[in-house]
Amino acid sequence: MVPLAVGATTLPQPLATSSTATTSTVLQVDTPGTVEVAFREFGSGPDLLLVPGEHASMSWWGSTLLAALAQQYTVVTFDLPGTGYSGPDPGARTVGQVADVVAGLSASLGLTSPTVLGWGLGGQVALALAERHPGLAGRLVLADTSAGGPSAVRSSPGDAALLASPAATYTELSAALDPPASLAARAAWTASVARIPSDVLAASSVARDAALQASAWAEGAVASGLSQLSLPVLVVVGSLDTVFPLADSTQLVASIRDAKELVFPGAGYASILQDEPQFVLALGKFTS
Repeated sequence: MVPLAVGATTLPQPLATSSTATTSTVLQVDTPGTVEVAFREFGSGPDLLLVPGEHASMSWWGSTLLAALAQQYTVVTFDLPGTGYSGPDPGARTVGQVADVVAGLSASLGLTSPTVLGWGLGGQVALALAERHPGLAGRLVLADTSAGGPSAVRSSPGDAALLASPAATYTELSAALDPPASLAARAAWTASVARIPSDVLAASSVARDAALQASAWAEGAVASGLSQLSLPVLVVVGSLDTVFPLADSTQLVASIRDAKELVFPGAGYASILQDEPQFVLALGKFTS
């Protein structure tokens, strides 16, 4: 697929093969400007596009959450450019440029006003997508994330180092997802991830994600565009999140017109997994 130009919501005409809609495209692997993006699509219902976060792949969402979502939605998961099974995109160096790739994926698959759920760094990508491609997403769900920029509250040093470490195991990474007392939640996530085909990340992928997150903290572009958003937004956060602290979500809600907030008491960075049934229920109400 090709990244969409800023402002675009559909594919360039030369790539479209359907006479009625741009829901089918010609595979043009290795053609200049194209990107290979690995994805999985399953379930039935309204389109739901899941954007992963730092050091994450398709498997991070966990099998139980994906199974629950597939009961209500046509779910699309994917690996960010240069991560997991996806090919690299040298041009995607900022959150905005990655958002253009995600917009291209959505258009290539013919998704219809998808609800875009971004987790962590993926939430920043989702925000950039909504700002750069108005009308493409029908709704945004921002899970434990931030708009970045100088006023954002950054991750704890320990979490930042862990997520940026290519040597970190799933067991070690689970320490960033849930509070120290949530040993059962950590074990459940680790076991759930193990039930999905493995897509272990290379050291270069982890380093690339860390650089992308660093640029998101430094840039102010996403944060400056929040007031212009005109689509329904649900902000979800764990009260004990130390990767994207609660203060970041508070800033989002204050900056986005009519945004709704859902706080899970006692949950951490993986609030949507730790309180999975409640999250799925809240998502259903938000998208209905």
